[in-house]
Amino acid sequence: MSKLKGTLRALCLLTIGLSSLAYSLPVRFGSPDMDGATCVDVDPVSGSVYVAGSYYTNKLVKSQMCLNKYTAAGVLVWSRLYGNKGEDTALDVKVSPTTGEIYVTGRVENALTGHTDCATLKYSPGGVRLSSHLYGGALDDAGKKITLDGVGNCLVAGYASQSASGKDIMLLKYSPGLTLTLPVVLTSASGDDEANAIAVNSNGAYLACKMTNSAGNQDGFLARISLVSGAVLGNRLFAGTASANDQLVDVAYDAAGSVYVAGTVDDTVGGQMIVAGKFNPNLAVTNWVSPFNAVAGTTDDFANRLKVTSTDVYVAGASFGVTGLGADAVMVSFDPLTGGLRPGWPWFYHYLDHDEVKDFVVDPVSGSIFAGLYTDGFPSHDYATIRINGGLTSWVNRYHYYSHDEMSEVALSLTGNPIITGRSEGPGTSFDWATGMCDATTGSDVW
Repeated sequence: MSKLKGTLRALCLLTIGLSSLAYSLPVRFGSPDMDGATCVDVDPVSGSVYVAGSYYTNKLVKSQMCLNKYTAAGVLVWSRLYGNKGEDTALDVKVSPTTGEIYVTGRVENALTGHTDCATLKYSPGGVRLSSHLYGGALDDAGKKITLDGVGNCLVAGYASQSASGKDIMLLKYSPGLTLTLPVVLTSASGDDEANAIAVNSNGAYLACKMTNSAGNQDGFLARISLVSGAVLGNRLFAGTASANDQLVDVAYDAAGSVYVAGTVDDTVGGQMIVAGKFNPNLAVTNWVSPFNAVAGTTDDFANRLKVTSTDVYVAGASFGVTGLGADAVMVSFDPLTGGLRPGWPWFYHYLDHDEVKDFVVDPVSGSIFAGLYTDGFPSHDYATIRINGGLTSWVNRYHYYSHDEMSEVALSLTGNPIITGRSEGPGTSFDWATGMCDATTGSDVW
């Protein structure tokens, strides 16, 4: 990056709690056309890094689901494609902690119907596709999130379109070899319904969703699903005070089995606010529900991610109105016992215009938080990695290549360094994948 561009960035910088700023140069991957990484996971034994997304093959085939394996040092080991003739993409990836096998889910176009099917794939650490499964009907279906249970079964959450009424909430349970053993579809009277996140334990599968109500508006919906029968064992509804779009975006549980959710609901004056909640394992008891609005009654705040530790419930996203200069990246910390806001929080970050936490991880050893941001820069959008401790910024590592850069997910390496991935526009190549690792202590580039 040129000295002039770095100087202009420094002049434009407006941030809260910033202590240091660096510029990163991650590993790029792509075709001459539109590519993008959507998700990343790390093998907890070998430290290998798996990144998935879409790769544009040619004008006839268009884009395909793509999975890349990198060494812990960021060296590309292999790349695998899967798809038909359409805008196919991988949306989530998960590595088995016991076998090292890699599971991927997303969507591929059905050559017969012209709509998308939910595609779930399984690869060996050597890059051999061991199995695959397509699930779909006459309309659009997609797997958005994937996870594994304690015995290696694969769970996929997303949406299935069973009729012209719109999308329905979808949960698919597979054996470790990707034999479909339980499909579950939940539908409302009309409109689009989707599962945005999934958490699985011995009590069942918990889905954080959006569901259309009888008035045609969306509510946040939390469902507990039996992994034996597929029955709904419990549910909770999150609905704001106005008629707009409410949804739950993430779900997690703690060591005692208590369930936590985060999302966005309407406030009393037509705006939106972040909301988090805690429930007992069967969802029969509400421990607490806590809203957050940065400037009460005057701003829109929305959540993207939730993380739960033994001491904190973190929710991150964006908030409008704090600086008066567009959206600010925001993170709040709630007390897991009471739902009260922790002292020293919320945390905000603002650069130029629109800043938003898309994903974050919490280091279980140090307690440090590493947030991945979509953030406006100069001359266009950047993505950034930020270390947060106790509600204060420790360092910022921004990435800008040519024009428009968008981060997708963050993972933690075995050495505790954050890995960030997304898509980045290059000169004459449209969008490429861009993946990099920062040093947890200094924020400088590792690769």
